[in-house]
Amino acid sequence: MEVSDTKRLQEILGCLEDSRMTLTNDKKMLLTHGNVYLQDIMLDYARRTGKVKPIHFGILDAESITTLDLMREDCEQITDCVEESPLPRFPLELLQALEKYEKANSYEHSCQIERTMSHRGDIKWIGDVSCHIVRLLENSGMILDEELSEGVWDCLVYPRFLDEVFCEIPELVLQRKEISLSATRYQPYSYFINEPRYDAIARRRKLSADGSSQSCYELLVLETIRKWEGELAAKWLNDFDKLVGGLRAMLCHIGELVENDPTVMKKIKVVGILQAGRRHQLLIMSCIGKDVFYLKRGHIHELPGELKDMKKLQYIFASYWKAREIVRCGVRLLEEFLQQNLEQDQKAINILSPNFL
Repeated sequence: MEVSDTKRLQEILGCLEDSRMTLTNDKKMLLTHGNVYLQDIMLDYARRTGKVKPIHFGILDAESITTLDLMREDCEQITDCVEESPLPRFPLELLQALEKYEKANSYEHSCQIERTMSHRGDIKWIGDVSCHIVRLLENSGMILDEELSEGVWDCLVYPRFLDEVFCEIPELVLQRKEISLSATRYQPYSYFINEPRYDAIARRRKLSADGSSQSCYELLVLETIRKWEGELAAKWLNDFDKLVGGLRAMLCHIGELVENDPTVMKKIKVVGILQAGRRHQLLIMSCIGKDVFYLKRGHIHELPGELKDMKKLQYIFASYWKAREIVRCGVRLLEEFLQQNLEQDQKAINILSPNFL
């Protein structure tokens, strides 16, 4: 995000300064080598720059860290903090299953391979998607190279990758098409002038006992573009920006939901997926301190356009599998916290009851 509007810049800077004023030193991240607080360094940089950037919203990535003129040891401390909660490793058995489908030379051949494989869990998921992609490549006149509408990508191609596996997480629902994030209302100040809508969001099924959306946390957000025009294309940059703002909003809401519990916030991650035609990029955001968010960008991978390129499916599967595992881990962390809080509240109610003996 780079907006040159002076009024917008001053409004955001004012919100940032107000937010930092309420943040005591014990809540800040001390960079031990330089003996400075990361939040203070980021605020100083935000004051100096003439455009609204992600850093005004507490967002860092590998590139923006270098603009802060930190000592090398302090940069390493930040990245070490990110790596304390590593990403899940793609299982070898799934890679071996994918390698078998690389040899498929027809849809019938891919089905023969599938019949020799397990019909459960992720092996079945790999088989379903691999056969589906082979069928599209073989029988649809190079449909994956066409300029398809977003709806066709969402309905024909991607549901096998995403919708079916996320439906296996019982606490979540994956909602598609022009969905607003409930998390946007819980930010200290908004990343956006106007609230955006997204092509898909994975959110908690259950509401609070009073029916409010307070506990309706969200862990994944997705944007689809009908065709790939390059990393510098306006649509790609705009949707990338939408995802970054959405990820921040989700973490802000989760922070409120768990009362910024350090154990939860240190481990929790949220996921964004940006799809443009056959290209995909995974975005992962986590917290590295109060009101500081770290964005990790995956490589841009693409679906195969021909049968001889089926090896490309490995990278797509690895990305989506990691996305699902990050979300699944997040669900487990949050549900455990919410259940523990519920039990504590119920215990307090029972003790305070006039009938308690």
